[in-house]
Amino acid sequence: MRSLLFVLPLLLSADPGPAPLVRLEVKDVVPLKELQQHAVVLVSKEDGTVLPIFVDETAAVAIAFRLMGKPTPHPLAPDLLDRIVPSLGGRLTEVRIDGLENHVYRSHVYIQQANHQVVIEARPSDAVSMALAAQVPVYTTRQVMAVGGITRAEIDGMGKEPREPGPGVGGSGGAGTAPQAPAPATKAPGSKPVQL
Repeated sequence: MRSLLFVLPLLLSADPGPAPLVRLEVKDVVPLKELQQHAVVLVSKEDGTVLPIFVDETAAVAIAFRLMGKPTPHPLAPDLLDRIVPSLGGRLTEVRIDGLENHVYRSHVYIQQANHQVVIEARPSDAVSMALAAQVPVYTTRQVMAVGGITRAEIDGMGKEPREPGPGVGGSGGAGTAPQAPAPATKAPGSKPVQL
């Protein structure tokens, strides 16, 4: 018992290491015409690492309007969700992008309802849109950031990496070759995925 009294203060004061969650800020929605998608740019408040989430046009519109603080021209799915939660006595408290399976992010919304917390799985784009409307934090796990995040150094280096010649415009590139579908945007083997 006496040795436990000596060890207990050490255990309580031990450095637990980095927090398991990383807070993100929604910075922008960028159209990617060649992919017919949009990238929602989430940035770590700790170190500026970017976590891109690729979304369709409808999700991009919802998030972009919320970033601007303006209502959408007509109600979208996230608008409905924003109305349902409080009508059922709930309040959104946070959003977590907490999984990555087969190049697809998974997320959960955290809703406080009376004296208990309800956690519901949601599409990351809907969750981010709800977080913007409710002005609550968006988090991700360190594991998701390690796999899907892109550091500033990696972003700066992307323009410097040699690329395979493509079909090109005006006769440059692979002249005389049949057009090919674009390959998924990824980096070298063993590195983090870029397009998810």
